[in-house]
Amino acid sequence: MAAPRRVAGTWTILSSGSWPKNWRDEVKTLKIALIYPRVSTEDQKEYGYSLADQRDRCIAKAKELGATKIIETADEGVSGSILERPGLSEARELIRNGSIDYFICLDPDRLARKLAHQLIVSDEIERAGCQLVFVDSEYKNTPEGRLFYSMRGAFAEFEKEKITQRLLRGSRQKAKEGKLIHDPGTYGYDYIKGEGRLEINSKEAPVVRMVYEWFAYEQLGYNQIAERLSELGIPTKRGNPRWYASTLTGLLSNPTYTGTITLFKQNKTGTKFNKHRPPNERIKESVHPKDYWIEVEVPRLISDELFEAAQLQAARVSRTFRKRAQHRDYLMSGLMRCGLCGTAYCGTSRKYYICNRRYTQDPNIERCLDSVRLRADDIDARIWDKVVGWIERPSELRETLKSQMEPENPYKQSELRILEESLADCAKQQNRLLDLVQQGLVEVADVRERLEEIKQRESKAREALAKYGAKSKAPRLPALKDLSSALKVLRSSIKHADFDERQYIVRTLVEEVIVYPDHLQVKAQIPHPQQQTH
Repeated sequence: MAAPRRVAGTWTILSSGSWPKNWRDEVKTLKIALIYPRVSTEDQKEYGYSLADQRDRCIAKAKELGATKIIETADEGVSGSILERPGLSEARELIRNGSIDYFICLDPDRLARKLAHQLIVSDEIERAGCQLVFVDSEYKNTPEGRLFYSMRGAFAEFEKEKITQRLLRGSRQKAKEGKLIHDPGTYGYDYIKGEGRLEINSKEAPVVRMVYEWFAYEQLGYNQIAERLSELGIPTKRGNPRWYASTLTGLLSNPTYTGTITLFKQNKTGTKFNKHRPPNERIKESVHPKDYWIEVEVPRLISDELFEAAQLQAARVSRTFRKRAQHRDYLMSGLMRCGLCGTAYCGTSRKYYICNRRYTQDPNIERCLDSVRLRADDIDARIWDKVVGWIERPSELRETLKSQMEPENPYKQSELRILEESLADCAKQQNRLLDLVQQGLVEVADVRERLEEIKQRESKAREALAKYGAKSKAPRLPALKDLSSALKVLRSSIKHADFDERQYIVRTLVEEVIVYPDHLQVKAQIPHPQQQTH
């Protein structure tokens, strides 16, 4: 007859062999202890906890209790505020099976950083007939012992919040000093950890500029650029020889390349351990208010002009809506939008352009019933004739560009002066309130609401000033001679251009076409010199 053996907390019968004479005594004396060490990133920074030290001390305690078998389940780099941790979940499963005699943990803080979670786990342990043991503190299953245990859990939860606040304050102070708090992993840069800054990567930086030019000026798609980079044997940031469109989508929309990286924009508090939470308890990422953001300067890789051209092309791509089953090309695909609702116009299988919201089936979106259907052949021909006219007669293009430019606002200077005076007034009011607090005439709590109002007013004034600054950077109207020279290459290719070449020419000169019920507004753009070389 086979002898019994306890494996992973359960007894099984071996397929061969005989029972040892003393197996009944072994069953009576065998004690299984489960040790649970845990360490998180915050604990390592704040206290220097390590798994090895916790493991050694828990094993020593298990031997002191007379355990003959020791099982370990651990969690490394997982916050104590999460209940569904891999190591703890495994330990709870073993305990529920009734196979563990002792559950040993260094301290209640290691078990959980939330009082509710501590009580849930300790209750499961006790109901399973297992003894809960802490190395650094004594736990008694008495009213007094449970009260003290609850108090310890409340203090642990409070301490967790204080640690988080201290780390956040330190990170924000570092960012305010112009230093990065972590490696953003941005292609084109190397992160200098000790100095908290980015340095241009001499091999990757030229690739970034090249990709932006391919996208903005050659108008290559994300997949086309990915294939070209892969064919050239250029590896990704992680050394992967193959590029993907999703990677390029992020690269081509990253404002870091213009010389500024924004920190503390995304509120990711609690999202790090979502993978350990049930789907209905996962925390969603949100965006902090603008006055909470901190901008840090980094080396510039591309010009503002090139970045803006890429964003314009990205907007066109997002508006493009082609169906493979249509077997038809639309010259204005991605360039048209509705003047009534702002939604993109797309081509249909019946050779019409229609507003995407005209026949929407989404009950949450109102239909754009007043929008008009446009015959694709007619619109394509009209726009192409207009573009050809601009190329052959540059003066017409220049007049169109001139009419589009915002007229000089006679009140602009006075508005700027008002905004600057408003900022100065906000600063004076803040200083006045702070002086009153320092002199002990008022309490901070009494002026906190007033300070917040002044801060909001100051933030709005700064945003308005930033908008005026953006308007002042608008491109200047080119001279007729320069414009004619820029159109020279296009002039020689319009007669024999195929569809793809015609679409490229249209996108070079047309920014967008806005469709109204009674007319079209064709907005021209200044052709970039580099577009003529592609």
